[in-house]
Amino acid sequence: MVHAEQWAEIIKLSNPMFDEVKAYMWVGMSRKRLEEKNMPLHEEVKEFAMEIAKHADYKLIDEHEPSRVVLLMKEDFEGRVMRFS
Repeated sequence: MVHAEQWAEIIKLSNPMFDEVKAYMWVGMSRKRLEEKNMPLHEEVKEFAMEIAKHADYKLIDEHEPSRVVLLMKEDFEGRVMRFS
């Protein structure tokens, strides 16, 4: 979770409707390569997402702490199907 400004530039160039900032999860075969301590905390993911959002002119719209995922969008809209909570 480095170079938030550079990630923001990529997001601005591609102009997606939304962007999910997700953590590595210690599951499956990755458990043979990495350790559980390599999995960032939700608060760390959220802080990084907020830094990206600040530079990309997006907002934190939703988050799901157990999955360690944060949803960024320029604007939320009525009828959005994907909801974490």
